[in-house]
Amino acid sequence: MSGINPMLGFAGLSLLIWLYLTLFHHGFWRRREFLPQKANQLDWPSIISITPARNEQSVIKRSISSLLSQDYAGQYQIILVNDNSEDDTLKHAQSVINAARNSHRVKILQAPPLEPGWSGKLWALHNGFKSIPESKRPDYYWLSDADIIHAPDTLARLVTLARQNDLAMTSLMVTLNCKTFWEGLIIPAFIYYFQMLYPFAATANPKSHFAGGAGGCILIRRDALEAIGGISAIKETLIDDCALAAAIKQRGYNIWLGHGTDSHSIRESAKLVDLWKMVTRTAFTQLNFSYLRLFGAIFGMVIMYAGPVLAVFSGLASGYWPLSVIGAVTWSLMAVTYAPTIRAYGRSPLASLLMPLTAHLFMAMTLHSAWLHLKGSHSGWRGRIYSHQNSQNTKK
Repeated sequence: MSGINPMLGFAGLSLLIWLYLTLFHHGFWRRREFLPQKANQLDWPSIISITPARNEQSVIKRSISSLLSQDYAGQYQIILVNDNSEDDTLKHAQSVINAARNSHRVKILQAPPLEPGWSGKLWALHNGFKSIPESKRPDYYWLSDADIIHAPDTLARLVTLARQNDLAMTSLMVTLNCKTFWEGLIIPAFIYYFQMLYPFAATANPKSHFAGGAGGCILIRRDALEAIGGISAIKETLIDDCALAAAIKQRGYNIWLGHGTDSHSIRESAKLVDLWKMVTRTAFTQLNFSYLRLFGAIFGMVIMYAGPVLAVFSGLASGYWPLSVIGAVTWSLMAVTYAPTIRAYGRSPLASLLMPLTAHLFMAMTLHSAWLHLKGSHSGWRGRIYSHQNSQNTKK
């Protein structure tokens, strides 16, 4: 029994954490935040969509077609910023635009070489904003990534929600590709952890300090963007979507983050190495490059995810059933909160029991991200690299 008491305390702490997360952490796991089903507006503000593209030849045709197919009654233009692509991104985009009946809506902009102090994607967006004459600046900007496709009524529904709730920034966590084994194991967990870090309901609450954003699809009001000093206010950030959300919310504006079931990423990340790069690119940035926070994060994840499993099997091995019960209850809470995200990605709810395994993969990715930073390695955007030391994390 001498080894049971420490394990009992370990398991009890894990149970308390999961009780808090399940019952009191803003219902982060419930997936209740969605666009209205129908667009319902009396007035339709002017919109300019800006899409940054670098080395996107495999997805750009479908992305531009999606933007051109938007059924929007107001004034609507599209700017595609070709950020010095080294493949046939421009050629593929031009072919779609030339064949479209409403090709007049689209302007292709060639971004100048990247200036020091900027992250790549934000540099492309910055040049898109700069290209718009002051007299033609719209009421809203729609920032949509080059690998995203939307239902034809997406923009109208975004505007409806923004107008009805006086939102300065409205963003969607688009549905990511989740077809292969590795995508099925990692992608739902990636979304789940994001919801835990930035609860969507708390993001929309003006009294909450949480401010989350999803960069694949953002509708932002022009006056709010100008009030924070434009996109240059966050020009060095790697996690730019949440940095933008924080900057807007800190100014006293309303923001909203929801699930985009009719907006999908078409980028494939079939291999573990692709998903590993996706997570390690910003994992240590999320911790503000702090090794103390890294230690705390890993220690916390061990308690949260390893604790219940160890309690179950330690109790069975020792014959001390209360320990196994505590571990089983905790593991069940973990699975219950994970199940809605698992189901949303077409996986069996039973797969939610694998959360401890997936969590340990994410721990390894986080440690690798910190190791790359320690070595002075680089992060990048679509084939472009830049030093971690030149980047900041402004998430709150």
